[in-house]
Amino acid sequence: MSRSPSRFLDVFFVLSLGAVGATGWAVTAQAAIEDWTGGTSNSWGTASNWNPAVVAGASDIARWDANSYTRNLDTGGSDRNIGQCLFTANNTGGASIGGNSIVSVSGVGDGSKYIGILLESGSGAVTLGKVRVLTNTQSWINDSSNLLRISNSWKIDADLTIEGSGTGGVSFSGPYEATGGGSGGLIVNLPNGVVTIRSDLEGRFTGQTIVRQGILSLGSINNYNINGTLGCNAWPVILGDNGTTGTLKYTGGTISRNRGFALPAGGAGAFQVDLAESVLTLSGPLGGAGDLTKTGAGTLALAGLNTYTGDTIVLAGMLRIGSGGGGSGSLADASTVKISVGARMNLNFSGTDTISDLWLGGVRVPAGTYDGSISTPIDYRSYFTGAGSLLVVPDALLGDTNADGVVDAADFIALKKNLGMRSGATATEGNFNADGAVNWADLTILMNNFGAGGSGGTTAAPEPCSAMLLVFGAAALLRRRRRF
Repeated sequence: MSRSPSRFLDVFFVLSLGAVGATGWAVTAQAAIEDWTGGTSNSWGTASNWNPAVVAGASDIARWDANSYTRNLDTGGSDRNIGQCLFTANNTGGASIGGNSIVSVSGVGDGSKYIGILLESGSGAVTLGKVRVLTNTQSWINDSSNLLRISNSWKIDADLTIEGSGTGGVSFSGPYEATGGGSGGLIVNLPNGVVTIRSDLEGRFTGQTIVRQGILSLGSINNYNINGTLGCNAWPVILGDNGTTGTLKYTGGTISRNRGFALPAGGAGAFQVDLAESVLTLSGPLGGAGDLTKTGAGTLALAGLNTYTGDTIVLAGMLRIGSGGGGSGSLADASTVKISVGARMNLNFSGTDTISDLWLGGVRVPAGTYDGSISTPIDYRSYFTGAGSLLVVPDALLGDTNADGVVDAADFIALKKNLGMRSGATATEGNFNADGAVNWADLTILMNNFGAGGSGGTTAAPEPCSAMLLVFGAAALLRRRRRF
């Protein structure tokens, strides 16, 4: 039968350079809208259950638009290909698509991206059985306050972004498709909702997992080289984006995993460990210029190579830094650490870790050394445990090796004693630029700040003669040590 032009939706695909899954040169396509009525039965393959009476197919939009229609739909014995599943604001009663066959969603373009599933604001809860993301990088959008649930198997053959303004969220409560594979990744961009993945998922997808904003809730976390909730891949899991916070919520028991994570500049990555008795140990690398936030009653243990340079904020539970060995911790020298009342930081190393600013219980504390043993003049022991210490050296006082609040001759002597060290040096030994060595660059920092601090925090430059003597003396010592 012929279809009225009013039953078609013009769709424009545009070039999306720099984005995952660019759609290519601009083209024009048409997608027919087929309304599910269930007027005859619950079978997808019966034409009289659709309006107009044509079975929704690969390039169509299957729409649930009226609450008076029968909601339940059975895919029957045949796999179904569809462009988009649309659940409008009139679909207040929700919908269920079941059956033993797979619904493969290719997505329909809206001018900027492909949309595979859309729940408009006001739509009721939606449950789909077996679903596969097919062909196109696409978005599933939930603008509703009700849940979108995938109850049976699922698979992502292209990158899938979960987004929307609603609070309903998305739940993958079914297993990953037994046939395995899938080159897509999972991107969470749901500022008001939660994406939940079942804890025993054998995820075989090989794309990257990114939580730009919102919460990704997992009952388990897999190592990077085995199947699991974060896919089987070596990509770091990205938490946050510029101006947003991405949260990994962990609801399981004590585990140790080698999965890597990255925190983008300008954003924050939050690790929420829910159970007080649980310890989530991450031995993989943790990098980026973003901030790290610890929430939840449990413990997050960072035991790997931590190179992130952002601030560290402990709002609840415990954050453990270090693997229990010697040396210092891994916090950036120019970073700020904030620990809330009731939260703790485990300094799981034997040395001193330099930072530039420290807030305990909402109060900024002065420069100095802080750990689990200091009780005077103010008792800060409730905020720390472990063998290590934090040395607070404000940026303006780089060069203050002994944290007495002034850069002076005593600091020069400390630097001179260690001048020529090539690795493993700390700020207390004269390494002010965090490169592990004590050299001419550190001497330059000390000389630039010489006299900083002191009475009233004023800066007094050293006398020219004294400054030259210090420089020449250090230079001679450095040349001498290099000969041995």
